[in-house]
Amino acid sequence: MKNAISKKFLFLLILLCTLLFAAAAHAAEYTLDCTADLPAMAQGEKQDGDSETFKDFFTVMYSAKNKIDGSEKNFDDGYYATQRLNFGGKTQPGKDMINSVRFTVNGPAEIKFWWVSGGDGRQFALYDANYNVLQKTEGESVKNSLYISAFQADAAGTYYLGVPDGSNYLFKLV
Repeated sequence: MKNAISKKFLFLLILLCTLLFAAAAHAAEYTLDCTADLPAMAQGEKQDGDSETFKDFFTVMYSAKNKIDGSEKNFDDGYYATQRLNFGGKTQPGKDMINSVRFTVNGPAEIKFWWVSGGDGRQFALYDANYNVLQKTEGESVKNSLYISAFQADAAGTYYLGVPDGSNYLFKLV
């Protein structure tokens, strides 16, 4: 009888540990969908240094050149969008990171985003809290082409998704 109880206890303990590990491994996922989450905005409605937080997680670091406008796109993975965040210019570390989106993660995280190139050769970059470029999208982008890209944040911290050169259009950020 004692052996049967020990086996049941061991089974329950393993099951409990498995469930706890699975719950811990499934981190919270935050999504900024420019179609669903951002109100339309004309260029000039915000000024350099203005910011606005969405979904208690993403903070758009505005410039006077930003606008949120209509643009119908159908990405390869089936994501359909009708509105974009138009950066209007490159991210500027010396000006409070205008033209970027700031977020803070509690541990390692994948940052996935759906975007359109504003001009040939333009990229997106992941910046750290000290405004250093950690990663850039790779490949030669083509103006008005659709892309789905991802970066890996290796540790907890504050990060910025921005454009190191020119302007691009963001449709979704996860």
